[in-house]
Amino acid sequence: MSSSEPRPETSPDSLASLYGHFQRLVDLPVEQARRELESLAVSDPDVAAELQPLLALDARIGDGEPLPATAHAAELLEHLGGPAVEPGRQLGIYRVEAEIGAGGMGRVYRAARNDGAFERLVAIKLIRRDLVSTQSMQRFAAERRILATLDHPGIVRLLDAGTLEDGAPFVVMELVRGEIITQHCDTLGLDLRARMRLFRQVLDAVGHAHRRLIVHRDLKPENILVDETGQVRLLDFGIAKALDAEPGFSATATGERFFTPAFAAPEQLRGEPITIGCDIYALGLVLYELLSGLHPFEGGKPSNAEIERRILLQPPRELCRSLENSDYAGAQAHGFSTPNAWRRALRGDLDAIVQRALRKEVDARYGSASEFAADIDEWLGNRPLATRRSQRAYRMRKFVARNRAGVATALVAMLLLIGFTGVVLRQNSALAAERDRTAMERDRARQSVQILQDAFEAADPSRTGGAEVSARSVLEAARARLPATAQGNPQLALELARTIASVQIDLRLARDALETVSLADRIIARSPAQSTVRVEHELLRLRALLEAGDYEKTEKTIALAKRLARPEDAAALHLALGRLLSQRGQYRLGITELRLAVDAYAREPALQREWTKASWHLANALRLAGDHHEQLAVLEPLLERLQKELGPDHPHTLSTQLQRASALRALGFGHQALDEVRLATLATERIYGRQSTAASGARLSLGNLFTASGDYQAAAREYRLAIAAWPAAAGQDHPNHFRAHFNLAQVLGEDPQHFAEAERIYTELLPIGNRVLGPQHRTLYLLRYGHAYVLNRQRRFEEALAVLLPEGAEDPEAGWRAGAEKRFLEDLRVSAEGARCALQTTVGVPKVGSARSTTAATRDLCARATRLLQSAPAPAPVRG
Repeated sequence: MSSSEPRPETSPDSLASLYGHFQRLVDLPVEQARRELESLAVSDPDVAAELQPLLALDARIGDGEPLPATAHAAELLEHLGGPAVEPGRQLGIYRVEAEIGAGGMGRVYRAARNDGAFERLVAIKLIRRDLVSTQSMQRFAAERRILATLDHPGIVRLLDAGTLEDGAPFVVMELVRGEIITQHCDTLGLDLRARMRLFRQVLDAVGHAHRRLIVHRDLKPENILVDETGQVRLLDFGIAKALDAEPGFSATATGERFFTPAFAAPEQLRGEPITIGCDIYALGLVLYELLSGLHPFEGGKPSNAEIERRILLQPPRELCRSLENSDYAGAQAHGFSTPNAWRRALRGDLDAIVQRALRKEVDARYGSASEFAADIDEWLGNRPLATRRSQRAYRMRKFVARNRAGVATALVAMLLLIGFTGVVLRQNSALAAERDRTAMERDRARQSVQILQDAFEAADPSRTGGAEVSARSVLEAARARLPATAQGNPQLALELARTIASVQIDLRLARDALETVSLADRIIARSPAQSTVRVEHELLRLRALLEAGDYEKTEKTIALAKRLARPEDAAALHLALGRLLSQRGQYRLGITELRLAVDAYAREPALQREWTKASWHLANALRLAGDHHEQLAVLEPLLERLQKELGPDHPHTLSTQLQRASALRALGFGHQALDEVRLATLATERIYGRQSTAASGARLSLGNLFTASGDYQAAAREYRLAIAAWPAAAGQDHPNHFRAHFNLAQVLGEDPQHFAEAERIYTELLPIGNRVLGPQHRTLYLLRYGHAYVLNRQRRFEEALAVLLPEGAEDPEAGWRAGAEKRFLEDLRVSAEGARCALQTTVGVPKVGSARSTTAATRDLCARATRLLQSAPAPAPVRG
């Protein structure tokens, strides 16, 4: 065969045979391999001819200078796939002119139609030879059908299709002359509005495909061009799959990763079914890069594996925070004079749009390209986004932005009128008011200083027998002065009471705080306060009640606070209600309320402290709901911000580190956080003292990490330290104190030597849980599972049945049905079979039979267990 003739293509069967011979011969000594090859040349000359250059290439690679593995792979693939199509070769009625690109499935060439009918330049995509198989032929055939259904100015049109001599397929498409969308915007220095209008075209094109049940699966800037007319053109639907694919053709399989990892959605990387949510996520990444010039997960030039890890676990940084190191050139390329102006423009709505598209959970993203586009249209029209329309101040800003001239004129006129009227009144009263105010403030300041001075003197070690001065002792001494202060200045006494209670709550001295709030109640009763003071007082009571775990009174106080509340109190009410709902197991509703609180606080820079605490409570609710990816998405940016602004040893930073460790543990990455949590625990004890709720919580977190790693002995030690650190003043009914005992019982229940202690703890916790959480709370059922597990291991099956089946267990609202059903049925089945409640089992469903026990109580328990197991949707496996 002359060198000018095209090399015959290799069929799938012969390619498999070729691989087999190559793998056998490549490891043989050179002389033996040569003899084998000569023998094969007689029996199968075609395979021998293919093998000879492959073996020579392998020898050359092995003897030569070391090269990157990718270079060897490229060379071998080039040989298997055959040389590139040379310019001038005829493919059907098209003449190849030049190669213009290459991708995961093949090469793309510029070609000209030359059949005499008319001339036209086109793009031809040719599949790579080593991928030619039955499956890849189906995929390429699907590409033809898919592209043929798409008729949109933003999507490259299919013109023709054909095959080479060996059956390898190719498609002929429009030849698009244009720039990658990000390069196009940067070259022209387009501002954000122009970029958003271009991106709006992208959404129109993707929406067109989605309405025909087609998912692109590989959206990235390189696949989005802007042509000479300014029209966006989407390329490469070659890996798309129709959602309504024909039977036998897997429309959602992800066994072959024909996508770009840096622009893949989390579910795509996990190999889950492909939906339009994958395209929405990729569009969010494209928009992020279009607006900031950066990819949210590529900082530091990470490997593909690291990018995948970040996409799966790490929340994207806020747009404005991604530009902390931006320069003037980047700002000017985006239409801004300074980097600060660029950062300010990305705050608020634009970041909200991008962050929603980049949610880890599919259901939390935009539901469609049209919904995505609707928010962009609202932004372009200076109107409120759909998700933020309930925010009054936000809507007002948008109204002003749309009607600047009219608002400015009306505002000037109103100010002139108010100013003219007010100037006369001010002149008459200014001097007298200023004089009175100065005297009042002087007296208030003098009294406040005196109270604090007396408080420190009362807590002086020389006056208390050498005892160490603590914040609590100072607060107690200050509170003791309040009744006397209230006699002469009730307003000052009320303000000081609120301040003391707030500090006590922050120190987690909840019962002390409630006593201070009660003292303030008495001050208000004797000297009724203004409505503003009253609602702030009730919000303070809410904080104390929630910290103390008194949820019944919390609910009543929320109802009262709602009647008194002003618009600016909405965030605090959302926070309180969200915490209450989450603690009662109503996670979805609680998380919704907490997100509203976080969003409200985030819009007010002066409320950063409140925003931080609201973020903690949101993360905790997500933890309780089992949504640990979203929990981490809340905590990662919070920790980064606190470390930068407050430092690594600030109490808020330490608390966030401990919560983040909990999320990593739940996701299987607890070992990565162990050293970090050890240091955070020591720092927490140094700041708060070893006997404090903060230190107890830190030890609890450390114990949880040891439990996750299977080191039950170390876990038990940390849980005991957590219990010992819990201050008596904080109360024994607090959920954290309950949790430390519960976790200790669970790890003790893994060691037969500690069964008796585990049983004792479970027995003591049950009445506390009933009182604090309610008999049907999910946590209480988890406690019962742990107790039953210990009893079952001792073959005390009838006692385990009694623990698992309290009164109300059959209730449709029973706590075991709230995410713990599998565990309940598993333990119940073990106990029932151990107690010989069922005489026979068929297909995993026990038939009702007489329990061999003679006690009526056990027969009743057996009957109830059998009914529950028979009504289960599917049999649960027996736990060994």
